[in-house]
Amino acid sequence: MNNYAKQRGFSIIELMVASVLSLILMNVIIQLFISNKQAYRLQEGASELNENARYAINHIQHYMRMGDHWGAVESDVVSISTGVPALVTGTTCAGVDVPITSEGFRGYAGVTTGVPVTCIAAANYETNTDAFYVRYARSIPNRPDAAPATVTEVATWNPQRVAIRTQVGVRAQVFRSNLIASDSALSDLTPGSDPINLTNYEFAAHLYYVRPCTFAGSNGTCGDSGDDAIPALVRRNLDGFTFNEEVLVSGVEAMNLHYGIDESGDLVADYYDNAASVTANATWAQVVSVRVNLVIANLTRDNTLDLTTLGQTSFTFPDGRTWTVPTEARQFRRQQYDFIVQVRNQTRA
Repeated sequence: MNNYAKQRGFSIIELMVASVLSLILMNVIIQLFISNKQAYRLQEGASELNENARYAINHIQHYMRMGDHWGAVESDVVSISTGVPALVTGTTCAGVDVPITSEGFRGYAGVTTGVPVTCIAAANYETNTDAFYVRYARSIPNRPDAAPATVTEVATWNPQRVAIRTQVGVRAQVFRSNLIASDSALSDLTPGSDPINLTNYEFAAHLYYVRPCTFAGSNGTCGDSGDDAIPALVRRNLDGFTFNEEVLVSGVEAMNLHYGIDESGDLVADYYDNAASVTANATWAQVVSVRVNLVIANLTRDNTLDLTTLGQTSFTFPDGRTWTVPTEARQFRRQQYDFIVQVRNQTRA
């Protein structure tokens, strides 16, 4: 009997206590694992947010500075040959393609209904966000020696490609690339030779704005079945004779632009104004800088976030306008980035 008593094992009560303690310990371990995983996801999202912001800022700075570059001539001596598509001459996409002789850079104030520029599809425009347009003479890509393209090379380009030929300090001509040897408008730019002060460029144009989705739905527009409803900074690029849409940065929810006007002629902004006022006063040629405000969201949802409690449901920009975070997007952390870009080609002496 004594030997049997020594081998009886754990009692029911002891087993129940051990089971409860094991469950509690397991629950703590699981919660710790979930918490660490969520913290890692949020940290990874924050890093992605910072990287997206860095890319967006650097990209906007670069292309704003390129606007109105025509190869060492002023925009008022740039001419357009016949046969160049309407996207370049200014007879389509009203509001964007003003003649080159007007400017190579222009901004557009955000609207709450419709679109600020007619070539943006209404479904692909994030309301109440600004847009801007740049065009310029672009160096020929894929040339390791950085030498300009010759007449012979330009003539072999796709016929549906736009080029610009510049004589430094004199004038420039926009033309169809395959007509470089026969375009009479190029006669005084010696199309048969390539002296040092003559340079051939590719004509470039970009329209920037915010789109309500990064990946569009089945018909190529936001709001259709299949889109991801993640706002993004996009641009339309002049590609030959077409104007194609390209996604640049996901998570950009708002872009606000404020333009520095130089009235004194000292190449320093005397005051900042919005696009509507600059257009109304015909002062785009006096814009020397742009104050850019971007709101960029973390792409990782944070279920613990309550923007209403934190008082962060809206962002107010320097021009007094306010952007409100949509109710369905208030569990995503976001940050406002502010920077100023000198529009350098309009400040050159």
